[in-house]
Amino acid sequence: MSSMNPFTTYGRTTRTLYMASIIALFGLWILMRANLTVFTAGEAFARVVLSLIILWPAYCVTVMRLHDSDRTSLLAIALLVTSILGVAIEATSDTLSYQQGIAYLLTAIISLTNLVCVVVISFFPPTRGANRYGADPRGKAGKAERAAELDSYNS
Repeated sequence: MSSMNPFTTYGRTTRTLYMASIIALFGLWILMRANLTVFTAGEAFARVVLSLIILWPAYCVTVMRLHDSDRTSLLAIALLVTSILGVAIEATSDTLSYQQGIAYLLTAIISLTNLVCVVVISFFPPTRGANRYGADPRGKAGKAERAAELDSYNS
């Protein structure tokens, strides 16, 4: 099994590692957000920064999961853009209290849509063996494929 760097979009990852990464990042986000409720000054800014920090590794592992099924990163880019939109809507809802209900509804719709996409991505069947994005992360590549990948790294 190959190692995975959650801060780069290069390579591929398995379904299990993808879901474990997404669940861990979501859990980290929940824990950090729960700790922010203690503070009042600058809470909205801290939530935005925290959300953006968590979004990058989530985006990277999503791209790697899409690469494992030999798909481009367009869906991951769409998820990233909608997530940033949700963060922006939530950040502005604190200052415009009369629009807070609409903002929470839009954020909930975006979050639910993204959750459905994450679940769907986790069920995409993987490409067996190497594909244009790298070797099979499950280690099921043939000897010739492994030798070719090693040659490409060495050159």
